[in-house]
Amino acid sequence: MDDLLSIIILSYNNGEMLIETIDSVLSQDYNAVEIIICDDSSSNFNKYSIIQYIEEHKKNNIKKYLVFENKQNQGTVKNLNHGITMASGAFIKAIAGDDGIASVDVFSRQVQYLNTHPEIQFVVGN
Repeated sequence: MDDLLSIIILSYNNGEMLIETIDSVLSQDYNAVEIIICDDSSSNFNKYSIIQYIEEHKKNNIKKYLVFENKQNQGTVKNLNHGITMASGAFIKAIAGDDGIASVDVFSRQVQYLNTHPEIQFVVGN
């Protein structure tokens, strides 16, 4: 069984780009994903539309998801820290609400690398 990977999506006025970012997470082939969306008081964020979108498009690899909306803008660091406190995965990956992930195996490759290199604690990609 794969370790849970928590994906924290940080959003602030990302609009339609947020849906593209969510799609790129939903398309990943890693078998155990938790999605945490932390919106930092955007003017164009609709929590219930996001929840509905995830419900309609998620696959079996999405084990759970959480969608949070700050009442007041907290800034990137506090928004990320809030997401980290809510994460329950063995691994955590943060991405911006306007970033997409091109390859469907990015999460799998990163987790595999971390599992085979226990001396490494942080992985990024480009």
